[in-house]
Amino acid sequence: MVSATYLLIAACLVSNDPASARRGNTVFDATQRRVTYDVAASARLGLLAGGGDEVVSRLGFGFAGLIRAHLAAAGRARLGFGFVGGHTRFSERHDVALESDTTGLASVTRVTLLSHSDLALGPSVLLPLSPVVIEVDPAAGVVFSTFRRPRTTHVGDDEVVYGTDLLLRAGLSVGVPVRGNQGVAIGAAFSKIFSSDTVVVDAAGNEGLVFDMLWDMSVSYQMWF
Repeated sequence: MVSATYLLIAACLVSNDPASARRGNTVFDATQRRVTYDVAASARLGLLAGGGDEVVSRLGFGFAGLIRAHLAAAGRARLGFGFVGGHTRFSERHDVALESDTTGLASVTRVTLLSHSDLALGPSVLLPLSPVVIEVDPAAGVVFSTFRRPRTTHVGDDEVVYGTDLLLRAGLSVGVPVRGNQGVAIGAAFSKIFSSDTVVVDAAGNEGLVFDMLWDMSVSYQMWF
C-alpha cells in the first residue's frame, strides 16, 4: 500500500497531464500568481477516538462546508488559509422500562445523543500534482457540544451536558478536478477537543471525558477558482 502511494505521487510529479488543461482545470497551472480559492460541500463519517465512545456508538455522521484562499506561491505549492464549519453526531438507541408497568416487560425506545458543531480557521497548503490536488489544513477553533442521555421515559429527567471548548484540527484531502475546476475530493481529519466535562461511563460509577477526540472522513463536491 505504501509503495503504491509513492508510485502514484511520483507519477503525478512527472506528469503534465495535458488532458486536464483541455478540460479547463486551471488549478494545475503552476504559473498562476493570483489569489486562488476553493470551496467544498462535504458529507462526513465520524469515528470517536476517545471520550464518549463508552456511552454512545463510535460511528456517526454529519456534514461540513469549507472555503480556502491561497495567497502566495512557493514552488508548485500555494499557501494561504482555510475555514471549515461542520456538524457531526453520534447516537445509540436504548430500551427504557415504563415506570407504570408492573410486569417489567413494557418499554419505550430512547436515544442517547452526542453532537459536535465545529468552526475552525488555520493555514492551508495546496499542492497540485496532476491529476490530483492535495490540500493540508491544520486549524484551531471552537466546538459547541451536546450530550443527552435518557434516564427514564420522561425527557425532563434526561442527563444533559453542554460544552463550548477549544478545538485543534488537522485535515488532509485529495481532490480530483474533472472538468472546469469542478470535481470530487476525499478527506480525513483528526480533532482534539479540550474539555473537562465528564459523565459516568459504566455500571461501577467510573467517570470519563465525554467530549474528547474524533476522526471524520469526508466525501466532497469541490470547486477551485
